[in-house]
Amino acid sequence: MTDLLGTSKLLGVPSGTGEATAAAVVQCLTEWNLQHKVVGMSFDTTASNTGASRGACTILQQQLNRTLFHFPCRHHILELVLEAAFGKCFGLSSGPDISLFKRFQTAWKSIDRTKFDPMTGDDLESSIASIFSNCNMQVVSSCTNKLQSAQPRDDYRELLELTITVLGGCPPRGFKFIRPGALHRARWMARALYGIKIFLFRKQFPLTRSELNSLKKFIPFVVTVYVPAWFSASSAVAAPAGDLKFLQNLVSYTDIDIATVTSHKFSNHLWYLSEHHAGLSLFDSCVAVDEKRKMVVALNQASKANPQSRVHLDISDKTSIANKTVADFITSTSRKFFEAFDVNMDFLEKDPTEWEDDPIFQSSLKLVSGISVINDFAERTVALIQDYNQLLTKDEQQRQFLLQVVEWHRRHFPDANKQGHRINPSTSKQ
Repeated sequence: MTDLLGTSKLLGVPSGTGEATAAAVVQCLTEWNLQHKVVGMSFDTTASNTGASRGACTILQQQLNRTLFHFPCRHHILELVLEAAFGKCFGLSSGPDISLFKRFQTAWKSIDRTKFDPMTGDDLESSIASIFSNCNMQVVSSCTNKLQSAQPRDDYRELLELTITVLGGCPPRGFKFIRPGALHRARWMARALYGIKIFLFRKQFPLTRSELNSLKKFIPFVVTVYVPAWFSASSAVAAPAGDLKFLQNLVSYTDIDIATVTSHKFSNHLWYLSEHHAGLSLFDSCVAVDEKRKMVVALNQASKANPQSRVHLDISDKTSIANKTVADFITSTSRKFFEAFDVNMDFLEKDPTEWEDDPIFQSSLKLVSGISVINDFAERTVALIQDYNQLLTKDEQQRQFLLQVVEWHRRHFPDANKQGHRINPSTSKQ
């Protein structure tokens, strides 16, 4: 559960089918007396969540007897895009592990981590090399800036540092290479982390010609297109324009094979370009003033009779995609979104050049910035339940209480270690 100030709170850990998950969520909301205050849902786009008839989101809305705004996890969507690119480069496999990564994990102890080779234009095909040379320093600068702020997970920091390294830069804390970890196919980021590491140590780790060529296709896409999108995904106000830009980058990517599979995959998840969500770009500082003027005009345009939660675009028409702007997706329906979140829109009476100095705009910006468009908190909760499930108690009520205690402790003591802070189970089960 996340409020409009961006504060997350663990209410419970439901699991099971769509029906079971929806019922458990309603029960949690009722127990916390929040069932009448929920206006949106953040979720992974799995069938158990988004199914038209038996998905948890559908059933939850039926049980609450009202429509909720949909906020699918942008990180999860990007993970699906990464999987599509990886499958195109390396081929599909039904096995739980990736054999190339498993070989590299075994060989890690024999690799000299002081000898690595960044990517250069000579490693790439001419069409990809031109993109690489035009944006590599820009990506290095962006990743370096990201490292100035705390990252929610160690693998996020690792991906930023590896991206800087493979592009020929030096991370702020120097060159550090973490021992390769979990490589199961369900761990999406492993594809990027392993891929970059293997490429950096390609002169020490034996690769077939096919494997090396696949890496040369995959890594440029990861570091120049995927990583920038991933690390901007958490911003609600940047979501509409960011998703449109990402789609345009995918459609126009010079490797036709990767462009085709990734743009097709992402085109199925254009939730944030819907009439309801596109208005978030009014608060995006990266959107030009002239574009915001067009958006204000578009707010007075008639909407479709039944606006869909997702936009569907013809990605085969590259020219049309390239010419799209966020204003093209806004109608009068976009106002309903802000009404539901009680966002004051009086600043629209002024020219966009005056918004930044308007206290109503600043107050509204604070509200919409708190909207959650990623569910990393839920993923950390899954890890939490895996850590503690069946560890201290088999009683479901006591387990849920224990999770509340641990979640509170982690929120108030994020840097706690085993020596610094302990939870006494005997006093936690009151």
